Amino acid sequence: AEALRTRAFWLISVGHGLALMVVFAVTTHLVLALQGDKGFTLQSAAAVVSLMTAVSIVGQLTGGVLGDRLDKRLVAAGAMIGHAGALFILAHGSSPSGVIAFAVIHGFSWGLRGPLMQALRADYFGRIHFAQILGLSNVIVTAGTILGPLLAGVLADRSGSYAPGFTVLAGIALLGAFCFFFATPPEDAQPRSEP
Repeated sequence: AEALRTRAFWLISVGHGLALMVVFAVTTHLVLALQGDKGFTLQSAAAVVSLMTAVSIVGQLTGGVLGDRLDKRLVAAGAMIGHAGALFILAHGSSPSGVIAFAVIHGFSWGLRGPLMQALRADYFGRIHFAQILGLSNVIVTAGTILGPLLAGVLADRSGSYAPGFTVLAGIALLGAFCFFFATPPEDAQPRSEP
């Protein structure tokens, strides 16, 4: 109940939901977008997905290190800016090098942000009621995983291209960056010991 009354709970939850809107939309539609909009073969599109996933591993390792040394919310905000830039490149770039840049930036940002989500909640709300807090937050987060692919698909159907959807998702990623930036710790935030 205390957590639900904090601005941080809602900003982290919404920021995480917006992040997964972006990630799940890309995961669902990337191969189709590369084939339809960029003229990639299925094999080349699959290679881009593999590159993006491989780079996300580097991002996860980096996120773990940076999360222990820097302010996690600022690192998460930076990752969301990375998502936004990558999506803008994907939406409006036409060269294979632009697609590779997208895969590297998006994959790294995805991995970088990932380890910070639960750690940020633990820092702010402690361990005692962590499962309940995470469960409540995941209602909002799961909405993002559902809405992202739907949004990208509807906009692609209406326009005949994935560019409008990915542009909108870039804006959504920037909104997520603001959520994390303003998700400052609650006044009484401190690691709480077990009772």
